Amino acid sequence: MLGLDFKTMVVMATLLTFCMSGLLIFMRFHGIRGPEYWAAGNLSISFAMMFVMFHYDDIQHWVSLILSLMVFGQSVRLLGIRRYTGQKVRYYFPFVMVCGLLLLDVFTLGFFRSQPLTVFVNSMGVVFLHVASAGLLYQFSIKPARAPAERITCQITAVIFFTMAVLMAYRGISALFADGPILDHPMGWQPNVLTLLVGSMLQMLVTFGLVMMVSFRKSSELEQYAHYDALTGILNRRGLEEAARRLASFGRRNDSGLVMLLLDIDLFKHINDRWGHPVGDEVLRQLTRQIKTQTREEDVLARYGGEEFCLLLPGSTEQEGIQCAERIRQSVESLRIVQGPVTLQFTVSVGITCARLAGYDFRSLLASADAALYAAKKAGRNQGVAYSSLSGLNLQAA
Repeated sequence: MLGLDFKTMVVMATLLTFCMSGLLIFMRFHGIRGPEYWAAGNLSISFAMMFVMFHYDDIQHWVSLILSLMVFGQSVRLLGIRRYTGQKVRYYFPFVMVCGLLLLDVFTLGFFRSQPLTVFVNSMGVVFLHVASAGLLYQFSIKPARAPAERITCQITAVIFFTMAVLMAYRGISALFADGPILDHPMGWQPNVLTLLVGSMLQMLVTFGLVMMVSFRKSSELEQYAHYDALTGILNRRGLEEAARRLASFGRRNDSGLVMLLLDIDLFKHINDRWGHPVGDEVLRQLTRQIKTQTREEDVLARYGGEEFCLLLPGSTEQEGIQCAERIRQSVESLRIVQGPVTLQFTVSVGITCARLAGYDFRSLLASADAALYAAKKAGRNQGVAYSSLSGLNLQAA
């Protein structure tokens, strides 16, 4: 009964791993590199596990095949991690690992005639693969550019890989102290049974971790598409509205103020009509870079639509917003954009408002900044106009 329960647990864990490998294959078609390697590696490992179960009583005749499938699967999975983390993949690596360990087996069995030493060498080869996988995932997880959920999942998966390495190290070290020919009756040796049972569970967990890593990355990419402008790399209108709500809430609680600058490229349609949209796109990108050079880390910049940009300055007064707008205006005015034979100059008009006058509501801020921008355009462009300078307005205290 105990043996049946052991086999059932291993088979169920292997089947779950197999099923999750199908999810990894499906995720590859969503543009993320790496899952196809993990799926192939898991399939190889799953076949090895199932081979153990179906040949439980005569497994000693299939040790080399099982070892090859295991090492090949772990090596391919390591390649997948390299691909996922953006590193170069060497396709010959799994074959080198399998051939290298098989040659070492021939050497240790033929020259030393030591089955324990053979098991130790094989185990250390797998330990190397698991440690390398854990190390790559951990190094990748500490990069600040990754989404927090993906980073945490990478770290958890790295811990599982390291646990698998410890398990295989236990198997290898135990072999050195084993008595008798342990490869003649592999399943009669307790460390082998423990490694197979716990290892199958860990394989299932590591596959689940890989699936979650891909899921969180895809979710992060979708969020990026939903909240960021593809051309300039800054927030789009949707992302701006969310950032404005967050800053407004903070400003209300702390009475710290919030300033909005609405910037518009003067005669941008003329630039597009005369020089073409590729030049117009470059103007938008250069303006984005120029604005960033004049702002703080906590300021929020967004492309509101077309040639309009919105800049939020938390914890600032209207006067500080006017000064920031003037710095940006002068910086843009002095900018020269070279596109082939064309050297282009352009200017911006800016509308400035603050929450203390227009309120913290995003639409109220936007309406007042837009009114100030319209005044700047009407006054001749290439200038900034503050909302407070406009006459006949029913200003609202924040």
